[in-house]
Amino acid sequence: NPHLQARLLGHQVPPPMRLSIFPVDSFDIPGPARKPLTNTQTKAVRAALTDPLVILQGPPGTGKTKTAVTIVYHLVHQRRGTVLVCTGSNPAATHIAAEIAAAGIKVVRFVAPQSRARVPVPAHLSVDNFAKPSPALATLQAALTRAGWLPPDQKAKYQKLQQESYLEALKAVSVVVCTCSASAQSQLSGLTFKHVLIDEAGQVTEPLTLIPVVKGCQSLVLVGDHKQLPPLVKCTEAKHAGLEVSLFERMAKAHPHDLHFLDVQHRMHSALSDAPNNAFYDGQISDADDIDEIRRSSIAFPWPTSKPLLFWHHDGPEMRAASSNSYFNATEA
Repeated sequence: NPHLQARLLGHQVPPPMRLSIFPVDSFDIPGPARKPLTNTQTKAVRAALTDPLVILQGPPGTGKTKTAVTIVYHLVHQRRGTVLVCTGSNPAATHIAAEIAAAGIKVVRFVAPQSRARVPVPAHLSVDNFAKPSPALATLQAALTRAGWLPPDQKAKYQKLQQESYLEALKAVSVVVCTCSASAQSQLSGLTFKHVLIDEAGQVTEPLTLIPVVKGCQSLVLVGDHKQLPPLVKCTEAKHAGLEVSLFERMAKAHPHDLHFLDVQHRMHSALSDAPNNAFYDGQISDADDIDEIRRSSIAFPWPTSKPLLFWHHDGPEMRAASSNSYFNATEA
């Protein structure tokens, strides 16, 4: 999309021609347990279906993932072709894939072949769940299972047939979810994605964000919040050179008219939301009407004041998890 390309490169261009959409009675996803969209969520969904570039900023608790899933749902039901959804990390990709599947969408959680052994994927989201092996591939799979190995020529044939089977499976689904880096894998090279949504885009470096964008993207939705964590850049020189500024943040500042700000939070009591709201969001966020009553009634705790807020001191040490570089604090938990 030349218009989208010019916008990403920082050029000032006239407003684009908006895409038409099939009439819908409501943008809410059907389901008894789903709450209706807020006004700002509805506007963001509509914009994502008509505009080539949408920047969706969702502060904590404002329904960022819910809105992203709703956008994907309607892109599918508007028959826009296979949608590519990317994130910066494997856990985030698996999470949003599960949310999309829960909305009744046929989705594959694609993982790079070299990462499959260490990245768990629920069976119903795995590409194997949708792949239909040919008779030749099934024969080779059976031989591999029996012997535990294949001769070099048969192994090469097996890998070729398996990749063809995966490609057909990916073509058959409505949504492919993967990390931004995994979208560069050869298994996806035969696919074109006109509609790309990048979740947690504020935490992804710009070069990584651009990988899925160059796969035929005609409309791009960037979902995130640049007021929260920036991309993790360990190199000081790269950080000073601007790598810590995500594409999301750059676009949010360069094209504020394309920014859709979710402004109703449903997660925390107003006593907790007031400080970040005023410090980072200029007081633009309002609390859901029933949030204070819900949060107070669901926690039986002897709060020292009328507000469910206190600072509690403890001396528990931080410890590093054996399976990762993450830290935890058992005393605090």
